[in-house]
Amino acid sequence: MLAIYQLPVILSVRYGIDIWIWFRSIFGKNGVHLMTVIIIAINFPWYAVCAEIFASSMMSLLDLFGIHLPQSFHILFSLLCVALGTLIALHRPAVLYCE
Repeated sequence: MLAIYQLPVILSVRYGIDIWIWFRSIFGKNGVHLMTVIIIAINFPWYAVCAEIFASSMMSLLDLFGIHLPQSFHILFSLLCVALGTLIALHRPAVLYCE
C-alpha cells in the first residue's frame, strides 16, 4: 500500500503537479476520495505517536517551570494536540508566497 501511496508523490513532485490532481488522474474522482481515506488510515498510528510526543513534551516543559501536574493531564495534552491539529486543518492555513 505504501508503494501506491508514495510512487505518485515522487512523480508529482518531479513534474510539479499537485498530488491530489495526480491521484484524480490515476484513480478518478471517486477513487481519490477512497485514496484520501486510505492515506488517513495508514497515517493514523503516526498521529497517535505525534500526540504522545506533544503530551510528554508539554508535561516536561511544565515540570521544568515548576508546575507539577498529575499524570492524568497527559491524556488531556494528547487530546489537545489532536484538537489543535484538527482546527488548523479545518481552517486551511494560508501559504505565504515569497516573490
